Amino acid sequence: MRKQKCRGYTLIELSITMSVGFSLLMLSVGLVHQVMRFHSISKQRAAEHQTFDRLSQDFRSSVHLAISANLKSATEITLTQADQTLIKYSTKQDAIRRQNIVDGKVKWQEIYQFERPILSTFATNQNPQQVSLTVSSAKESVGIQIRQSRQFNAVLGRRLDHEKGEVHQ
Repeated sequence: MRKQKCRGYTLIELSITMSVGFSLLMLSVGLVHQVMRFHSISKQRAAEHQTFDRLSQDFRSSVHLAISANLKSATEITLTQADQTLIKYSTKQDAIRRQNIVDGKVKWQEIYQFERPILSTFATNQNPQQVSLTVSSAKESVGIQIRQSRQFNAVLGRRLDHEKGEVHQ
């Protein structure tokens, strides 16, 4: 009598194959989770970077158009433009507010909002008349190297001097 060979897999072969497949599936789920986490962090950092860029550009432009600066405290400064318009910058825990004040009334305001708490300080230096804004992170992100502080410097009236042709080095 001839023995017939069974065509199929044994229970052990199936269980080993399923175990290996399950292990690969769990590894891929962990990897996808890490990728999604890093993507979220990258998006958050890109948004913060855009906010810093916008703040830097607006702050420098405001200072360059100003004829004087009144430092009320380390967290508030008012810039006076040639047409007597006031630009007021003030800080709070996670935002910097910029207000345009005409005839004592707020015409518009913009808020530069940050995802994490920040410490912001304004300072002036008389030689040349320079205004600076320093923004520091109030806390560190876990496991991520972050830039601890950024400083924006600008000279009062620089754009006005250029328009008049009085360029100083």
